[in-house]
Amino acid sequence: MTDNPVFNFDLEGFISPFDLPPGFDFRNRLKVYRQRIKSRVTTADALKLRDKIAFVFGVINLGCTSFILGRFPEWEPLWYSINALFLLIVRFFDYRSQKYHYFMFDLCYFCNALCLVYLWIFPTSRTLFIVCYTLSHGPIAWAIVAWRNSLVFHSVDKITSVFIHIGPPLLMATLRHNYHPPAMQFCAPVNCTRRSLSCWCCRCWRTCAGSCFTTLW
Repeated sequence: MTDNPVFNFDLEGFISPFDLPPGFDFRNRLKVYRQRIKSRVTTADALKLRDKIAFVFGVINLGCTSFILGRFPEWEPLWYSINALFLLIVRFFDYRSQKYHYFMFDLCYFCNALCLVYLWIFPTSRTLFIVCYTLSHGPIAWAIVAWRNSLVFHSVDKITSVFIHIGPPLLMATLRHNYHPPAMQFCAPVNCTRRSLSCWCCRCWRTCAGSCFTTLW
């Protein structure tokens, strides 16, 4: 602590904002504190601890996802929603701090948002299901190969990149082929039978609907 009482911010000698001199700048002081916290977080020890935590949770997440897809596919919508909300919120604040947040207007984030809207707002919409299914199994799935996504457990950024591209295809494939809930909450996959999906009109509608939502994005 310094001898100047203005900068003495401990609990015992806390100075009220009304007692500060006219020329005191809170903004610069907070900027200095922010730089100090950022320097502490980016130290080698802090990075090692963060990588260890990310590695443990990444491995556990992969094991739980595989178990849910194979044993309890009816839990996949909830599991996908929890992962999507957590990873996308973390990425937003991470990108916001680096001023990269405009990258989140990409098609992959738009597709994940559409999947969440379908699951929890319009679960009976056949059109929205077809759009999510075609987008997730089209450009989103191919982006894994195009962008060379790698599953690196100690990197939250790489785990998020893999999830936003492989999460929607796994979700929509589970809803379409391996989802039999007792209450039939998501009725659109049930109505989309193979015969109805293979007809000429439905093929045209799938193409037009996917193109319209892509154009909207």
